[in-house]
Amino acid sequence: MSRYGATAWLVRWQTMPGGPLEIAEDGEAVAILPGRWSDSRVADVMERLFAERAYTPAERLQWRARDSSPYPVRTLYDVHGVPVTGAGLYCGHNPILTAIKVQQLRALDEFTLSWNEVAPSHARHICNSLGFPDCPHADQPGSVTHCRWTQASIYGDAER
Repeated sequence: MSRYGATAWLVRWQTMPGGPLEIAEDGEAVAILPGRWSDSRVADVMERLFAERAYTPAERLQWRARDSSPYPVRTLYDVHGVPVTGAGLYCGHNPILTAIKVQQLRALDEFTLSWNEVAPSHARHICNSLGFPDCPHADQPGSVTHCRWTQASIYGDAER
């Protein structure tokens, strides 16, 4: 479908073992947001998406009145305990909603996305300033994971 991939924030559900709420499919992609958006703008959208799917109407009303969530958005990655901004966010308990800035996001067909997740790299000067002068990961590029997700067709397999 698309030859060239985009950089974007890909928002997905992730379930953990141990009885997640049955509100999401593991790995389900729920939003694609512009890659140029800031962490705070993405976090606003994530809080709304999480609340709409996970909270009862009464809980959504309380959340809006308080303007705070019991599951605030947090950074997904850190380097030596220091949060890395602009790479990934999460909120929730089980399931959690994640937003990862991905590269080469493209549609392979009507129901399938593919993308690359690039882990944050360590900068030597940051490792040194945090007291890790011999960090084996300093100045190494972040690892790249190739990913793919297919949405179940609303039309059933016969229509695909």
